[in-house]
Amino acid sequence: MTTIAAAERVPYLRLLQALVAFFVLLRVLYVFFAGPSPDEAYYWLWGQHPGLSYYDHAPFHAWLLGISDLILGRSLFGLRWMTLATLAGTAWIFRIWAERYAGADWPRWFWPGLVILLASPTFGIFSALAFHDYMLVFLVLVSAHFFLTFFTDTVTQGRGKTIDLVLAAALIGCAGLTKYNGVFLGLGVVAAIITYRPLRPLLRDWRLYAAGAVTLAIQIPVLYWNATQGWPSFRFHFSERQTGGWLTLNPMTVLEFIGVSLLLISPFAIWAMMRFFLSKPDVPFEKNGRVLAAWTFALSTAVFLFISLSNTSWWWWNIVAYVVALPFLAKHLRGWAFWAHAVYGAIFGLYLLISSTVFPILIAFGGEDNFRLSLYGWDQIEAPIDAAIAEYHPDFIASPGPEVGAIVAFAIDDPNLRALTFQRNQLNYWWNREEFRGKSAIVVIEQTRTTRDFEDQFTTVTPVGEVPIVRFGRELNRYKLYFAEGYNPHG
Repeated sequence: MTTIAAAERVPYLRLLQALVAFFVLLRVLYVFFAGPSPDEAYYWLWGQHPGLSYYDHAPFHAWLLGISDLILGRSLFGLRWMTLATLAGTAWIFRIWAERYAGADWPRWFWPGLVILLASPTFGIFSALAFHDYMLVFLVLVSAHFFLTFFTDTVTQGRGKTIDLVLAAALIGCAGLTKYNGVFLGLGVVAAIITYRPLRPLLRDWRLYAAGAVTLAIQIPVLYWNATQGWPSFRFHFSERQTGGWLTLNPMTVLEFIGVSLLLISPFAIWAMMRFFLSKPDVPFEKNGRVLAAWTFALSTAVFLFISLSNTSWWWWNIVAYVVALPFLAKHLRGWAFWAHAVYGAIFGLYLLISSTVFPILIAFGGEDNFRLSLYGWDQIEAPIDAAIAEYHPDFIASPGPEVGAIVAFAIDDPNLRALTFQRNQLNYWWNREEFRGKSAIVVIEQTRTTRDFEDQFTTVTPVGEVPIVRFGRELNRYKLYFAEGYNPHG
């Protein structure tokens, strides 16, 4: 709790607290009222099939989703409650760090810091989605907390506590087990120790190498799964998705990466980060934080900027670059720039919430719902599919691809939905097509697909129903159901 004396030292405290409450409310409303995005449903489906790893990503978040579904059942709350839990944990880390670098004056920086975090589109409402990224951000932040505690004790007392280093190593291991780009915090730690003189004695500390071994040991499930499957995840990320090849300059993808990063992290927040990296703090904890944050930012951004020279490099791939710096930004984003950031975040947050729960605003003005953070009508397709199943008694349920397939699986709470595409995706690891030869299926597609996407795999395809998704008199989507007989896999 903020004491009365401390509150008197915080300009606009009540307004800051109101802003925090507003942004948290946006998150809560999104969690409970926005339909699942295709990716969210896809990852939920992974949790229904526990494995050592998965084609697209490492397994930690999928394991947690599976446990959540086992306890709470299939629901929006079961899918997303961890985004709220990690937000609370993130706020607690902000509170601890503010006290570490500001002492009794911590409320002066804690409340603006939370506003900065929540007003960033990426760390605000985007983190309400049950993607791997919210868990990655939290694990990176908590790992950085223990690293900085260990570093600060090393600098000020001559030796850090082993428990802090072990926890830091285990958490960074879990971050890497969530998404591969968690490695950039580890690289930032190594670079900070090598380049920052007060930390250099750690290079002679055996505990550092033991901690590295702990981090690597946690990656064994991913390494084993990939080794036994022919390294599909690594081929996917390093080769298959790099459609532009390598070392062929594409100015548009570079500008897109930079521009979208500025837009969705917030230009004001990134400006504050640059000021933080160039600052000269006096407090040891803040000094260590600046070094670690700067190296993590530089290494991660350099890699994804390099990728953008030839291929599309999505801004969220670089999300680890910003995490360590965020709790320090309140000192460096002040005055009109701070309030501009808050207003910018509020407008963006309202736009995303309304577009995801009420009506896609861009469509109202003739645009497209490019973000597609939630899928309208997911809860309207369960009854028609159940009716088709009861009437036709299919041997399996299918969809041409994993995107709509995952939504259908989530809607009818069926983890055994099959994807008919021969393009590599995680769903194709879960069924032997030959075992279904000659069988029948209910196939569900949306309006962007036609029967041409799957009809050559069946002897006959018969339409059995359509489900239009309408909001305010405007059709946003249309699901089509087919009874397909005589499955004949090929490809």
